[in-house]
Amino acid sequence: MTQAKPKNSLTVVLDIPDRNTLIDLLSTIEDPECPVLTRDIRQTTESADGQVRIDLNELTAKQQQALELAVEAGYYERPRDVDLGELGEQLGISKSAVSQRLRAAERKLIENAVHQDD
Repeated sequence: MTQAKPKNSLTVVLDIPDRNTLIDLLSTIEDPECPVLTRDIRQTTESADGQVRIDLNELTAKQQQALELAVEAGYYERPRDVDLGELGEQLGISKSAVSQRLRAAERKLIENAVHQDD
């Protein structure tokens, strides 16, 4: 099962041009009142042309909540760590309602990714 994010957390993905800029950024934001956890650092050589931006504002609050829970609980893992019934119990809704919310959220995100240039 994936580790759940702490409450009131913010996930930020940044494209940093070089190692020195990354070090400067991390030292600038050190604050005991606001701990920073670096989960992943990747070096890429791909151009920005292959990148897709996803706007989570396209989702309703309920779709985003269901999607975040599904990811955190391991619904998208193979094999799955949790099923739709368990997600529904955690959200206080039926299995079919969870399925519908996830499908709607997935559709919006995929359409957003596929139609970037439209």
